[in-house]
Amino acid sequence: MSAAAGTAASPPGATPVRDARRARRASRAATLALVPLLVVAGCAPLGTAGLLAAGGLLLARSLGRGDFSLTARALPTPPTTWPAFAVPPATETRPAEVPATPTMATPTAWVSAAPGPRTAGAPTPTPTAVPAVDWPELPEVGGREPLLGTAHFLVHADPPDDEQVTAVARRWAPRLEAILAPVEARAGRTLQAPVHVVFARAYQARCPARGLAAPRHDPPLIVVYVDARTPAAQVHGVLAHEMAHHVSDSEDFTQDGILVEGVANWLAEPAMLAWLGLESWDHAVRDAVARGHYASLVDPTALSPRPGEDCIERRDRVYALRTSFVAWLIQHWGLDTVLAMPETAVPDPDAPERTLRRPDYAAATGRTLASLELEWLEHVLRGGDMAALAVSHAPAEGAYGDS
Repeated sequence: MSAAAGTAASPPGATPVRDARRARRASRAATLALVPLLVVAGCAPLGTAGLLAAGGLLLARSLGRGDFSLTARALPTPPTTWPAFAVPPATETRPAEVPATPTMATPTAWVSAAPGPRTAGAPTPTPTAVPAVDWPELPEVGGREPLLGTAHFLVHADPPDDEQVTAVARRWAPRLEAILAPVEARAGRTLQAPVHVVFARAYQARCPARGLAAPRHDPPLIVVYVDARTPAAQVHGVLAHEMAHHVSDSEDFTQDGILVEGVANWLAEPAMLAWLGLESWDHAVRDAVARGHYASLVDPTALSPRPGEDCIERRDRVYALRTSFVAWLIQHWGLDTVLAMPETAVPDPDAPERTLRRPDYAAATGRTLASLELEWLEHVLRGGDMAALAVSHAPAEGAYGDS
């Protein structure tokens, strides 16, 4: 078909029957591209579309014109002879780099929240995107006498005269080494420097933090924000997650928002799954897809809450998706590869004269991040009986939207 003229030339050997079949196929492809029941934001310039069946829904992953979406419509009993889900070749255009992001609770002191450079054709995120976290001030504990000390930690309350926070700090201090041990075992490495653990009073904000890790602060810090209502599972999960940031931190760990948080959740998996009430990270992915809440790995605005959305719920969901992806990377390429990805230098958008280190997924795996995302999704959805069915080349319509 000529896009300019809007007409079609009959191929050699065309017949009315064949023309009718082609027309029906074209009509079905156009219908799939226009169904707006489930739209998930992202930006992967892949040029193909995959169809996934999930429960009674047909999920169409439209990846044309630099857009990424999942769309859905009701589907009768699907045929069983359709071709398998297609994975784009590794030679496609690389997606935009994904910026580093806050930890499960709040950002680390050494992680940049600035977006990386953009690929031509990728959607431009809105300049009014809502911040994912309202950052707190780091407590100053350098000259303070700790309440208690353990083999790896010095424990503080902030403010020091807060009796309730002090009681929480004293209650959790004896448990810190036991929380650290499974994180170290899963990582295959030990915590090197003594870390100051600060229990601070939870603060009021639009999108508050629940904890933070600052491995390269002086002194190295973990902060856990608590009040009388903070459940024990949350304190345990935050502590394990932030300890994981310290254990995984090294000069070799080339980080972005996917790896830094996915690795921390993966290292702290038992505590994190228990806190979040998840069966598994893969189950969280399947649930997000089924509910229309999937957020693409290559969407630089993935963590920003949409209008009317709870920012903490979104943060937990996006990190769960990323953790499933990181677990899949570890399964196929190993933890050593994930913790020492080859790096690529990208301009710092806040200071163009400087560069940022970002992981080079293609150099490490032979596949771009966008291709890896497709393969991982196919693996996860097949594992949950959300069978891959077919491939469509229909263009995406309005594919870049809120998840």
